[in-house]
Amino acid sequence: MGKLSIVATGMVFLLAVGGCAQPTIELDDIAIAEIGLKKLALVIDLKVHNPNPIAIRFGGVNYSMKAGGKQLVEGLFDQGTTTLRAGSTSNIRVPIVLDYESLSEVWQGVRAKETIPFELGVDIPFKVFGASIPVSLKHSGEIPPIYAPSIRVVDLDVVGVNNVKLALEVTNPNSFALPLTEIQGGLKYDGEKLFQIDSPSDATIPPGESRTVTIPIKFNAEGIGDSMFKLLTTSTKRKLEFDGNVKLATPKMVHQMLLGEKTQ
Repeated sequence: MGKLSIVATGMVFLLAVGGCAQPTIELDDIAIAEIGLKKLALVIDLKVHNPNPIAIRFGGVNYSMKAGGKQLVEGLFDQGTTTLRAGSTSNIRVPIVLDYESLSEVWQGVRAKETIPFELGVDIPFKVFGASIPVSLKHSGEIPPIYAPSIRVVDLDVVGVNNVKLALEVTNPNSFALPLTEIQGGLKYDGEKLFQIDSPSDATIPPGESRTVTIPIKFNAEGIGDSMFKLLTTSTKRKLEFDGNVKLATPKMVHQMLLGEKTQ
């Protein structure tokens, strides 16, 4: 079970200005937004509540994340100044990007299907009567090793300029299934980008397995360029490369672990 605590400072000041209560921060959700080839993107959903009869203001959200005792990331999500009306609640979505180089150091020695503890810290400095009142949230849970999927071009069936089907093989090296929702990226031929791909997908890649995902592609003949002309007039596909990311619905098991819930 994860631990969630809210710690506030500046109580002396708040009481001195008329019995005001400290704002609160609640963790609403943690999810995986994107598993890319080079980065892992999380989103942290927070609920910020102002219990006071006066409006308060806050700006950026400071965040940090550790796993296995090692610092993964820390930064500032700056969304500008927000005014929180008296007695109101505001929802904040904080994006956190992790690089696989940092993650690989944490995963060392962790076996498949094992998990490691992580700690998430959030700090928001509120402005009350011109003074800064920092309020913090700490959350802990467990997380399994998360590795980048591999994507390679299997085939590109060019029937005509407006009838092209791209087949990609997506390999999932993780111990959990990847329920894809979207594939984004670019297709390159001989080092030159041919077109951008932004296609929905409902494929689910089982743990440790590969699946072929077929994407229909449409584009205009105008401005195709030399590489596209070569592609339409040759049968070789050996110089085709995909460079992009996959978006997915957070796997249920991983979602429960991130939230600090017990898994069966």
